[in-house]
Amino acid sequence: MSAKPLKKPLAAASVLAVGALTALGLPVAAEASYPGPIAVLTAGYGYNINFQGGGSLSPSDGEYYGVESVAWSPDGSRALWASHEGAILTMRFNDAANVWYIEDTDTASVERRHVTWRGTGSVAWAERSSGGPHRIMTDSSSYGWPAQQVSVNDGAEYSNPDGAIDGRLVYQRHAPGASAPDVMLFNYSLGDTPEERQQLLITDAAEPAFSPDGARVAFVRNGNVWVLTVNDPASSADDSYLQITNTFGDGNPTWSPDGQTLAFTRGGGNNVYTASANGGAAADSGIVGYPAYRPVNANRMVRLSGSSRFGTAVAVSRSLWTDGGAQSVVLSRSDNFADALGGSALAAAKSGPLLMTPPTSLNPEIRAEIVRVLGVRSGKTVYILGGTGAISAGVEAEIRAMGYNIDRRQGTNRYETSVKIAEAITPDPDLVLVATGRNFPDALAAGAAAGSYNVPGSNMSAVVVLTADRALPTETRGYLNSVVAPSTDIRTDVYAIGGQAASALQSNSYQFTDLVGSTRYETSYFVAEVFFGGHRVAGVATGTNWPDALAGGAMMATRNGPLLLTPGASLAFPTQFHVDNNSGTIDTGYVFGGAAVVSDGVMNSVGTWISPGIAFTRSVNPAAVPGAAPAAALRSARVAPAVPTVTLPTADQIKAAAEALDNHQR
Repeated sequence: MSAKPLKKPLAAASVLAVGALTALGLPVAAEASYPGPIAVLTAGYGYNINFQGGGSLSPSDGEYYGVESVAWSPDGSRALWASHEGAILTMRFNDAANVWYIEDTDTASVERRHVTWRGTGSVAWAERSSGGPHRIMTDSSSYGWPAQQVSVNDGAEYSNPDGAIDGRLVYQRHAPGASAPDVMLFNYSLGDTPEERQQLLITDAAEPAFSPDGARVAFVRNGNVWVLTVNDPASSADDSYLQITNTFGDGNPTWSPDGQTLAFTRGGGNNVYTASANGGAAADSGIVGYPAYRPVNANRMVRLSGSSRFGTAVAVSRSLWTDGGAQSVVLSRSDNFADALGGSALAAAKSGPLLMTPPTSLNPEIRAEIVRVLGVRSGKTVYILGGTGAISAGVEAEIRAMGYNIDRRQGTNRYETSVKIAEAITPDPDLVLVATGRNFPDALAAGAAAGSYNVPGSNMSAVVVLTADRALPTETRGYLNSVVAPSTDIRTDVYAIGGQAASALQSNSYQFTDLVGSTRYETSYFVAEVFFGGHRVAGVATGTNWPDALAGGAMMATRNGPLLLTPGASLAFPTQFHVDNNSGTIDTGYVFGGAAVVSDGVMNSVGTWISPGIAFTRSVNPAAVPGAAPAAALRSARVAPAVPTVTLPTADQIKAAAEALDNHQR
């Protein structure tokens, strides 16, 4: 059974097509290897993925067949392959019947093959339009994002990309009229244009493959496998070369996850051989095809919880922010969600945690955490959500006396307060997510999504404002009119999160995209599918109460991962569906709240679905490590060019996600 997107964004429409790959005339490259203590040698060939030692998978969804090339996610949980028809697909390591599309094949003008994972959140491949040269494309490993060309438009033939764990690419370039191809290195940090980002790495070389640590490149020259060791990245003067084979009939090298072994094809029969990466005799592996090692790496589940909602909020804060490491704190009342629903987006924008306190007194745990995370009398800012009825003037005065500035975001009601919070994030949002303010689930999922665009360094911004269920309050209407007016310099896209918000916007004739599930769990799934791609983390919270999800949403926004909702005793199917299909990139799952709120069974289910068939690790309330990367650097790369955020999935994509979910629930 397949999960198939209907249409891609317009920006990518020209590259969505089917092709007759048998007419390409290209060699099929071996694919990227990533570090790992366990390795399984596989090979894609014909209609199968073959495993050394026996066994195979024959992926098909009834429409697309065959395996032109295969690559494995960094944890080994998902296979990536190109079908004979040119679709780019993924599947779970042990389930060839349920496939997930990254690139569909809508017409007959594009051919694709040579798939590879690039880093942890994106993929790359070679493709060409009918009659044109091949080019290197990259995309998120989640469906629905527009593919981007990374190779130069210079008339050369580009093929055989291979990705490194840090996101670099090596690939083959054959210039018009040249007698042999060269190997190029692509690195976004080299410049701003494709020409600046691409540099010559090896002359007279083909079929490159990065070592798992990214320090060596295997390649083919004159039918033999060689290895280049880059001793000094700034200079080629100290580069060293080692010839591995000398049979003049070898190709398609790939590395074992420990970097000790090379697998490659030998002769016209595509038999897979292996040899030491330091040189030595080659041995027949016993399988046929184009080799790809499957690494098997353990993923991680983390529970963040306390004995109360205050303790859970502190545990969430401590897991992300070192002593004095936050720039602000967002503080909401602990007994009502009304003023807090936009707080997650604000916390991410202001680089701090979201904490909570009773309206008339500062909770001692929260007081201590404010001091810890901001530093003693640091003069940093505490954002208070709501008026003095929400958090009293006495609490405000106590915080001021502790040596912190106060910025109170308040309105005459929850709707105006949400507008004041939005205005503190940005005057010109790129995205406005609208959810009901009469209940919490939709707005909490929206808050994590909006906040993920607000972390400093992001190239977009997003806010959350509220409706009165199916009615649009005057305050929200006025805000929308001001930010979506044609006279503004920045285009603002509006999303309705949940059915109540959609009805409110529809009755007021706004143009918007609706993300509406039949349950709160489906709605959080749609938010995750639309606003996140190639993410390394996912958070799960109960959908039946709000405090843990509120604090967790702020953290997930900063880490650039979705907040998914579930009943406390069993994993909601939409949440399972998301973590399964994105397991190739998700290496850490977070559960917010204790086992009485989200059971150990739910936590174990999430861990199983993100894992490659081995046990995942578990931890409870880990603390941020001093000297480690700052919180903003820990997030998935929202600003990485491989996952562009200037284009979002279309309404058709959202419809496709709904159809896929429905098909798998039957």
